[in-house]
Amino acid sequence: MPAPETLSTQTPGAAPAAPDTSATTNTTTTTDTTTDTASEPAFKPLHKGGGKYVVVGADGEPVGEFKGPKAEAEAEAARLIAGGEPLVAPAAPAHELADSAPAAQAKTDAIDPTTLKQPVLTSEGWVCPAPKREA
Repeated sequence: MPAPETLSTQTPGAAPAAPDTSATTNTTTTTDTTTDTASEPAFKPLHKGGGKYVVVGADGEPVGEFKGPKAEAEAEAARLIAGGEPLVAPAAPAHELADSAPAAQAKTDAIDPTTLKQPVLTSEGWVCPAPKREA
């Protein structure tokens, strides 16, 4: 099969040459003036692994503290694009932070090992339940 008469050679990396229309019998010319003016969205979901997504801004940095599945991340990104505020987890109350410390306030002499059902941490160390004695 011979090459078409309108074949033009192309060099990789060079701009494509204008087609030679002198040998063409069809004179219909179509011009596509569609330009891609849609820019990259300001917020988009980003996969972090394990099926979890975060929402990142145009700079690629996470926005807010959202972490979740893809569908929820897409909804969160759409909410942010619409003008919503980034999700921020509420700060834990001070009394919850104090309760998260290990309870090593009990004294060893105040605990009866025969009544324990599980080991207890004290300031001196662990106190384990005493073995049950059969009468």
